[in-house]
Amino acid sequence: MILRKAYAGYLQPRILDAPWQGLAVNALAGAVNGGWCWTLIRNGRRLRSPSLVADGRHLLMAVISSGGVLVGVALAALTGWTVLDPALAAGVAVTSFGQAGGHARLARGPHGRGCCAEASRPCSRSSYPSMPMASWSHDLRTRHAGRITFIEFHLVLPGQMSVAQAHDIWAPQRRP
Repeated sequence: MILRKAYAGYLQPRILDAPWQGLAVNALAGAVNGGWCWTLIRNGRRLRSPSLVADGRHLLMAVISSGGVLVGVALAALTGWTVLDPALAAGVAVTSFGQAGGHARLARGPHGRGCCAEASRPCSRSSYPSMPMASWSHDLRTRHAGRITFIEFHLVLPGQMSVAQAHDIWAPQRRP
């Protein structure tokens, strides 16, 4: 949508009405968003919350957009070159696309499988000395939600083992 508006502004440039008042409001909004952005990213990293970090990075795009608007409108107002505003708007749009890809990579975590890189290797029977019936595990996935790390994996057990027996192998090792 931003690219579409930028293209329309390029084809039909117009003189800016009250650019300095608009710049003041934009600068104030950028400063407020910058403070929130910093708070979200800092606390998201401290709490190991990818959602907070992603929200902070999303808000960072609003701060970058505000900066682009400030530069574009100020230069257009000072020089009279009305094409600068849509050109910088197009640059902000392209930057937004790149940031969206960064959000997707952050959500997937290292190796595209979860958040714990050290847990991304397959495990053999020797990895489970307290579970002599376990053959191996696969499809390991991890994720963080705040201070909690969730781990999911498939543990391969003998086919003749009942569900109750499999539960008895695992249940004593779980913490309440």
